[in-house]
Amino acid sequence: MTPTLLPESIVFYLDLSTDILSKKNLLKGIDQFIKDKLNKIPNCSFSCFYFLKENTPFLSEEMSNIKEIKNQINTDWKKREISQSNFENGLFYCLSFLAQKAAQKAGNYRVIVISDSPSQKSSEYAEALMELVETVKNFPTFIDIIRIGGNERYSDDVKLRIISTLTSGGLFYAQNEKEFLSKFVALAKNKTLPDLRAEGGQEIDKDKKLYYENVAKLLTAAEPNLGPCLICGKEICEYCSLPEDKMSCPLCGKPYHECCAALYTWKKNIGLKNIFRCVNCGGLIKLDEHRVYEINGEPYPGEEETGGGMLEELEEETWNPEGETTQVSSESKAKTEEEKTMIKEEKTAEQEASSTKVSEETTEEGVIKKGKFKVKRGLFGFQPVGVAAGETEKEEKSKEEKEEESKSQESTMTEEEKAALARKRLAERRRKKQMRNGIRICKVCSHQLKPNERICPNCGSPAF
Repeated sequence: MTPTLLPESIVFYLDLSTDILSKKNLLKGIDQFIKDKLNKIPNCSFSCFYFLKENTPFLSEEMSNIKEIKNQINTDWKKREISQSNFENGLFYCLSFLAQKAAQKAGNYRVIVISDSPSQKSSEYAEALMELVETVKNFPTFIDIIRIGGNERYSDDVKLRIISTLTSGGLFYAQNEKEFLSKFVALAKNKTLPDLRAEGGQEIDKDKKLYYENVAKLLTAAEPNLGPCLICGKEICEYCSLPEDKMSCPLCGKPYHECCAALYTWKKNIGLKNIFRCVNCGGLIKLDEHRVYEINGEPYPGEEETGGGMLEELEEETWNPEGETTQVSSESKAKTEEEKTMIKEEKTAEQEASSTKVSEETTEEGVIKKGKFKVKRGLFGFQPVGVAAGETEKEEKSKEEKEEESKSQESTMTEEEKAALARKRLAERRRKKQMRNGIRICKVCSHQLKPNERICPNCGSPAF
């Protein structure tokens, strides 16, 4: 089965400040490139970027018509900046434009730089550009650079090599216009764009996390009758069984269950566990990170419970007021165990003695009958305890009365209080469900699931 090719958004960045490459051969190369690319992927879009005089940046509208692009370049060819190369500024501008598009729709994003002279900008410009390149490469964004000129080496060779390598692109050198045409057109014919997003998503550096959380849109609350969830296809979430669990994509308005979205993004994310692309429109969507870990039954990073090994170390150590930790000897531990055993035996004897007494207690209201006890179930048996006046009446309320009280309380609640109560009940149901360790079967393909599996490994559907 042939994989579906994602649409491509391509920006031609013309960093040309000399006459090494003629306008005629440039337009000829662009014409052939666009024809070959549209034959391969019909839904591509193209735009041109260059600096006009006085370092004014210009980015054309996205086009798929070759004539429109050629007319735009013809119009501005004599108006372009030729005094210096503004490589860093221009590439920064192109990447910012593509990043805005990538947040709205899935696809492959490319910048093809055609440069004929090195930039003389300071290192601060290069550092800022590298920071942006490392951030947006995960969309994915690819940068190919063609350097035209007769020199064997240039002062910015290392910088160009790093940028193209980081973004899975290439750096190409052309001595003349003929070499330029062959290498430029080859980018459309021979370059295969890999999908960098493996199952589970590639890891995105923590220092880039804030950028992606600001770009992504948060799932919003939706009406219960909006329609079935895009992931499970059900009206009611089978994970929590709550009709209130209904969210929607802020970009296209399609419905999701929060549980289904959390289970889906755990496997199908962009490199951060709480950010994924909408199944319908491809826009970046985010969930509360704590909720994603909670629904998937995993501890949030930094909040893991103390392991068994740590508990053993704590049992082996004691603390003294001087702030020093000392090891407990085997004799002192044995003595401590004997003291604990004696205390338990004394408590047991006291409880047995108190249980044999038949007391006759008096209160302000009257005398309680002899032999009337409240039986409290303990861990190792029954321990009779005397009952205070009026206590038995409180405990004899039927379940029906409690249900009526809860309904009457809910009728007086505000919408916010009802939503908070629903979230509390949802959390309780999820905790109970996570405690069950019986055999679980996928309802879609009948594959037997392990207790900790949230996504069916056979068919990929959420495991309820």
